[in-house]
Amino acid sequence: MIKRVCIIDDDKLYVSLVKMLIRKNELAEELLIFENGQDAFEFFKEELTKEMPHLPQVILLDLNM
Repeated sequence: MIKRVCIIDDDKLYVSLVKMLIRKNELAEELLIFENGQDAFEFFKEELTKEMPHLPQVILLDLNM
């Protein structure tokens, strides 16, 4: 099982469907959801300053936001 999955998308319907599929099929232990790339970038930057960063193993990113 994947530890962490990150979804970066501003389409609420897409995010809801992906969340439902991931949870229903138990594909990840934790979901991180961001509506824009700036919020995700700030989170990743902060996470990297920690001694033991826990970054996502999979990132689903909407490139056309």
